Amino acid sequence: MEYKDYYATLGVPRTASEKEVKAAYRKLARQYHPDVNKDPKATDRFKTINEAYEVLSDTTKRSKYDQLGSDWERIEREQEFARQYQGQARGPSSAEFENFSDFFQTFFGREGGGGGFDLGGAGQRAATRGEDIEHPIEISLEDAAKGTQRTIETEIPETCPTCGGSGFVARRQGSGGRTVMQSEPCPTCHGQGVIASRRQIQVTIPAGVTEGSRVRVRGEGQRGSAHHGDLYLRVHLLPHPKVAAKGRDLYMTLPVYDDQAVLGDTVTVTTLTGQQLQLTIPAGSQAGRVFRLKGKGLPGLKGGVPGDLYVTLELRVPENVTPDAKELYEKLRRARSA
Repeated sequence: MEYKDYYATLGVPRTASEKEVKAAYRKLARQYHPDVNKDPKATDRFKTINEAYEVLSDTTKRSKYDQLGSDWERIEREQEFARQYQGQARGPSSAEFENFSDFFQTFFGREGGGGGFDLGGAGQRAATRGEDIEHPIEISLEDAAKGTQRTIETEIPETCPTCGGSGFVARRQGSGGRTVMQSEPCPTCHGQGVIASRRQIQVTIPAGVTEGSRVRVRGEGQRGSAHHGDLYLRVHLLPHPKVAAKGRDLYMTLPVYDDQAVLGDTVTVTTLTGQQLQLTIPAGSQAGRVFRLKGKGLPGLKGGVPGDLYVTLELRVPENVTPDAKELYEKLRRARSA
């Protein structure tokens, strides 16, 4: 089996912390997501990145990977296969069970220093919960402020229905009163234990999400034998031409003419939701002055505290000055000189 270096895939050292692994994954997932990157090779790269993150973000899987290498899943499937088909070995006679046990000793050998497989117990697979899946999603600041609904297409690994996730299927063959168990790679998943399921999902993004927010979609993760995992949407806010976001606070500039700054004025500020606010500019306001509009930033999630809107004055100079306006500016210059 070809060795897969998941650490190299994410570009992190083997000593990387969980936080470092997650940060590397988020960066690469945004870069190679098929909805963003139109390179034909991006889809395969995105799948590899998700595969690496699925292992390295899980403490148990990462430990097995570090100990056994990228072949750890095969060993897991072989053990699962032993448990799954133990019940089939309990046939009409004890001789058949002996054949079944010999079959595993011959086919799989002994694992972990000669311990072999434990064929005891109830012989039934424990009910499992499917893995959680993370999927990046890009939205505008307007959608973050108002909320939105999207239809997204995801590719999620599903437990193979043919082999139940073991990667192998057993075949009974025999004649003359003797039964022999033979194992074959599952024809559906080709020994992987999972199959790719591509589906479209209608999701709701609530108002008030921020950069890096995770939106949980229950039951849309990987399928398990007992429960489905969840899908987590990782939010990335697209750049806005006029407004910047830091957490829930919003920042924008407001161009005003010199006479408005000198004499004072009341101007209209339009928020991301389309609300029009009246802002009073005091006489003598300087360029760069910041006004805080409390609670007019991004809304709080689930009734939480909203952010604020910060408006910075930017002095605007007329590009085309009429003769009358020019005469007034000349008077202003003479008055200032005096």
